[in-house]
Amino acid sequence: MAPAPRFLTSLVYDGLAGWLGRHAGAGPVAVIGNAGRELDDGDAITAMAVQAVADAGRTARIVDVRRHRPSELDQAAAVILTGGDPFRLLADLRDSGADRWLRAAHDRGVPIAGQSAGAIVQGPDLAPIRITSPFDPPDARNLTGLGLTTRLVLPHHGRPQRSALHRRAAGDCAAPGTLFPLWDDEVLVETGADDWHVRRDRWTTRPARPEDAAGVARVFHEAALQAWSAFLEPARLAAAPLDLDAWTARIRSAGTAFLVTEGDRGIAAFARILPEQAELDLLYTDPRTAGQGLGRRLLERATWMLLCAGHGEAVLWTEARNARARAVYAANGWVRDGVVDQRDYLGTPIRNERFRLDLRRFAGGA
Repeated sequence: MAPAPRFLTSLVYDGLAGWLGRHAGAGPVAVIGNAGRELDDGDAITAMAVQAVADAGRTARIVDVRRHRPSELDQAAAVILTGGDPFRLLADLRDSGADRWLRAAHDRGVPIAGQSAGAIVQGPDLAPIRITSPFDPPDARNLTGLGLTTRLVLPHHGRPQRSALHRRAAGDCAAPGTLFPLWDDEVLVETGADDWHVRRDRWTTRPARPEDAAGVARVFHEAALQAWSAFLEPARLAAAPLDLDAWTARIRSAGTAFLVTEGDRGIAAFARILPEQAELDLLYTDPRTAGQGLGRRLLERATWMLLCAGHGEAVLWTEARNARARAVYAANGWVRDGVVDQRDYLGTPIRNERFRLDLRRFAGGA
């Protein structure tokens, strides 16, 4: 049996009911709350998970791995590791032998969810969390995680100070590509290195697939009509071919990361990253979704991917008269470096300006 998908959340349990319905068999859901056992709000953290299980029409069973034998988890249809102190949780799991049970259960298809600390410990190595966590790790402790996923979740991204600590961790980490920031309104569901998606409210962000070409082309077309009509003839823009073969080739291209955000009406935003060139190649959003933060969230995630590729700087290009895009990039630390690329597009001269981001400053370095 293939390993079950992971449900990894920073805070919210949105979508848990559907996830349990798709992947969990009959039986109780074990809620392991050891991460919060020494915290004033530990009971409330556990109660949040229990309520989410009840809302899914399931029965929760609270488990303290210090007092329950790992074999007592055998009847669990799924497991939730709650938030709190990730180092305390990891120590309790290892000391009780529950870590071995969780690995074996995961391998035989038992769905395992994690909130904050419970998401962190499922990763490969907690060493970077020494930088980002408000909790201190025990001295001389082995910080190897459960290894259920190749990603190390960095929860509560976007909170004051926390994002800066996450960027610092990426700058110091020997394997920054394993780090995956999550905002408090996001849930990461994954089954493998390339099969993952992030849920936020009604939006889902995931790697693009070739069949997304038509939706991506439509977003590009609509965004271009809005942004470029002031300096390109609108009739020519409207009549420009979508060229689905070219978009399919961009999605398939090796050495790129192509992300899409989709909602009820299909693709709503996309970004294409060229990690080896340290370049954000494309970033477009459907004008109908303006004001919902899709572009800014994709920009942050794309910038994070460039940081994790190990570069000191990143670049992007945008048309000099595209005032809205220029303002967004400037607000996020990108600055013009004076390099210009002039060419014709649809028979009209355009002037692309290069913007540069100092990823060392983005990461909190010198």
